[in-house]
Amino acid sequence: MNTTRKYFLGSYIVTFFGLIAGVWVGYIYSNSWQGALTAGFLTVILGVLEVSLSFDNAVVNASVLKDMSPVWRQRFITWGILIAVFGMRVVFPLAIVSVVAHVGPWEALMLAATRPDEYARIMMSSHLSIAGFGGSFLLMVAFSYFFNHEKDVHWLDWLERPLVKLGKIEAVALGLCLLVIYFLSRSVSTEAEQLTFITSSIFGMLTFVAVDGLSSFLKMSNAETKS
Repeated sequence: MNTTRKYFLGSYIVTFFGLIAGVWVGYIYSNSWQGALTAGFLTVILGVLEVSLSFDNAVVNASVLKDMSPVWRQRFITWGILIAVFGMRVVFPLAIVSVVAHVGPWEALMLAATRPDEYARIMMSSHLSIAGFGGSFLLMVAFSYFFNHEKDVHWLDWLERPLVKLGKIEAVALGLCLLVIYFLSRSVSTEAEQLTFITSSIFGMLTFVAVDGLSSFLKMSNAETKS
């Protein structure tokens, strides 16, 4: 038990100070303890949501890490935290606001800190681009699992076995993802919005291809390090 607590000590400390910061921010903006408690409650809800959504990632990461050399385990954890936590939770939203509002990253950060309502409005105005990018990326993640002809564990045997056989066709995931993007874009009202949705969706696919290629490269490098 003591060893387990040692591993999670840093997480406990960050969680504690995060809750304190949430309450403090709520008090600063509302100038009342009611607002502070509301902000604290929302912080707890967001924390629980983040843990629940990240739990499956932790299981997958553990299965990957067990086959890695100590050097690549450290690199995987370090780079993973920087990209997943700092990159996607901090840098990526600021980058979206910077592009949409035509301001610099620092101005976007100040906007989030001093004018949260305006920051939220800008984020919501770009929901179509975010949905296209994130949706196509996650769809490619799902396809890469279901069409993986090398996997031998099937949760839904009746569904996954035919898809695994289909996965032997070259680039089947890319083709199906493009079809989904096309049909979804037809439901968008204006041509300009259709172009925005399709463009962001294609960039989401390209991002997945880049990440998948980087993953394959790291696996080869890890194999060379172990040998």
